[in-house]
Amino acid sequence: MSPEQAEGKPVDARSDIFSFGALLYEMVTGGRAFDRDSFASTLAAVIKDQPKPPAQLVPGLPHDLEEFILRCLEKDPGRRWQGMTELSEALRQIHHAAPAVPSHTPPRLSWLAALLALPIAVLAAWLILRNTGHAGPPPKVVQLTAYQGSAIQPSFSPDGSQVEFSWNREQGGNFDIYMKLVGENHALRLTTDPASDQWPVWSPDGKRIAFLRSAANRPASIYVVSPLGGAEQKIADFPVRGHLAWSPDGKWLAVGLNYLGAIRGNGDPTGVFVVPVDGGEPRRVTNPNLPGYDTDPAFSLDGRSLAYEGCARTYSCDVYLQDLNPDYSPRGLPRRVTRQHFSISGIAWAGNSLIYGASPSWATLFHLGRVGLHGGNPPERLDLAGLFASPTVAPTANRLAFQREPHNWDIWRYQPGSPAAPLIASSLDDGSPQFSPDGSKSHLRPLAPAI
Repeated sequence: MSPEQAEGKPVDARSDIFSFGALLYEMVTGGRAFDRDSFASTLAAVIKDQPKPPAQLVPGLPHDLEEFILRCLEKDPGRRWQGMTELSEALRQIHHAAPAVPSHTPPRLSWLAALLALPIAVLAAWLILRNTGHAGPPPKVVQLTAYQGSAIQPSFSPDGSQVEFSWNREQGGNFDIYMKLVGENHALRLTTDPASDQWPVWSPDGKRIAFLRSAANRPASIYVVSPLGGAEQKIADFPVRGHLAWSPDGKWLAVGLNYLGAIRGNGDPTGVFVVPVDGGEPRRVTNPNLPGYDTDPAFSLDGRSLAYEGCARTYSCDVYLQDLNPDYSPRGLPRRVTRQHFSISGIAWAGNSLIYGASPSWATLFHLGRVGLHGGNPPERLDLAGLFASPTVAPTANRLAFQREPHNWDIWRYQPGSPAAPLIASSLDDGSPQFSPDGSKSHLRPLAPAI
């Protein structure tokens, strides 16, 4: 990927030209232009290092072709070929000017001559179709992570090419923040603190990742770190629960404050607040009535509205919208978009609608729901098998990621000397069994699935 994509900056067709140049470099030389010993150092090389000139690796390579490849791989998009028409014409001129390939030419250069004779329109058509609104294949679900333990709470980079998440590596382990490229297996570890690091979210400019760090007997803290790891910066100490959200200008983080205080009714402040990233006092945006609480905020792309989960009591929640002034202070009263009284886990903007994780109770499987911004029509259920939560959307890539929980807890019976056998199995999570005094009956209660 291009340097601007590696840094999470906006990309255009010139980023695809860089990728084409990197592929052509490997086809010509047999080696990758920026190959290093680790994932992180390879990304750093893409951003900072110059590739070795191809002619040093392939003697006899035409000078014009070497210059063509190196121009594709310029760090500054303004110094690359500016479009596929310009690029394809340059390739045609190289092909027509190239001398006949002698019989003793190395095999790589022989097939390279054939490659240059192929129509470039195939690649150009792919780029054009990918960057227009032409209908493509129907959406499909693919697995982004397949690791031991729990990989949860995903967040897309602005261009949708990378995803960050919290992962404990093994059941019962400590959660840290990781980042990986979509389609790749290797994950780059960004944090190593013994406390639990969760709820990561990518900044709009792609340069920072905010996350929540919590440990026993102390308030949670908001931190930011580079997508490549390194030094961390503490933003604030807050008893925060759930998702964080960046304002579109990258200057504020919206948080749901003091969820436990709302439940306990101890009079502490609660609601959604915006926290200045570069220092200053937080500001309240919503003001629920106790024991109600607000959490899981999500800014609209233009920053004019804030969606959030508003709960009248524990696990009885709906989606709300709060209009905002340019300084992100509340404008008018919030609007209630759903009337389901569901448990909700995460909200994401998707054009003129909102996607959220929902369940009638924490004892039943979550599904993804979608609702229009005005709430005139009932929410639409997105039927996908499994338990879904924490949706995140990359609008520029037309991608949706979410957390899937495949487990289902049931009650098993065990007698010494005999293998365990299922006793009670349902589509819910069943747990906490108790026998009646005479042993003729058993009692259970549904369990909340682990998110």
